Amino acid sequence: MSNATLDQVEDALFTALLALRTVSTPAGPFVLVDRWAGEVTQDGGIDSTILDKSPSALLAFEESVPEGVNGAQSETGGHLIQVVERHVFRVYVTVLDARGDKQALKGTVGQTGALACAHRVKTALAGLVIPGLFDGDVVRLVGHRPWLIKRGAGYTHLLRFSARAALDESTEDENPTPGVPLGGVRGDVQDATPDTDGATVTLSTFDERF
Repeated sequence: MSNATLDQVEDALFTALLALRTVSTPAGPFVLVDRWAGEVTQDGGIDSTILDKSPSALLAFEESVPEGVNGAQSETGGHLIQVVERHVFRVYVTVLDARGDKQALKGTVGQTGALACAHRVKTALAGLVIPGLFDGDVVRLVGHRPWLIKRGAGYTHLLRFSARAALDESTEDENPTPGVPLGGVRGDVQDATPDTDGATVTLSTFDERF
């Protein structure tokens, strides 16, 4: 089985989140599931993306970190390395409710609360099987915490997940061996001491082809 790429891991996570939309069968809690590039901050909020659609779940790529020493899971004496990356993704779960903390966190008629929404994301992604993950691993839950709270307005929780995948070995075309392959060796073996008239004495001749 080939190794899963970062793009394939992201696709699998996003597909699993799409199944949590209210239009899915069975219906999930989220009115909107989308991708997000970056962090959610006070200055760079998500209002322009979710457009007052609540609850919402946004998937964002955080980072890829190589495991092992000096970026290698394992290394041979010939400097051949195996690179295994830990891909980390974020899911921003946002519930908009102007009535207060209780309604936003616990939910009301017609809208699931932030805590229950976060739980649905955890059950959908934690343990998710993605073909090609390193050593048959699955998606792991890294953590969950409140991220951006605007009391009486919007409540965003952050969930982090990770997946481990190895890089394919580079091909000869992608990473060619430096120099020109040795085709053979030929030459003479000469006596270190010239003869009496100063001429070079050839002891043997060789011509080896590889």
